[in-house]
Amino acid sequence: ASELPQLVEAFGSAGADITFGSTGDLDDLPAPSALTVYRVVQEGLTNAVRHGTGGVDVTVDHVGDCVDVEISNDRAQPSAVATPGNGLSGMRERINAIDGTLEVGATGSGHRWVLHARIPA
Repeated sequence: ASELPQLVEAFGSAGADITFGSTGDLDDLPAPSALTVYRVVQEGLTNAVRHGTGGVDVTVDHVGDCVDVEISNDRAQPSAVATPGNGLSGMRERINAIDGTLEVGATGSGHRWVLHARIPA
């Protein structure tokens, strides 16, 4: 998980407008949790860049016995022909395997898409 700034920078170098913030020490996470945090951010950014518009906000907070990951972006209008992938289902399986939770969906106003994962530390 300590590689997250480099991951975000790579997406930014490819043209994505990303705001990134983190709190807490991510270096002391057990390997399964650290890998899950990294993969969730990676897949979340991939989805936001592919399906969203405008900027992407990423926050990773390690507080107590869990890490909260939140990725949000402006929603694009749904296309007439959507190409579903396996990203969210794969992410959900990965998170469930370590007893975490994943919530995804539009905000109340419907203008932003939010992915929130809680990963045990």
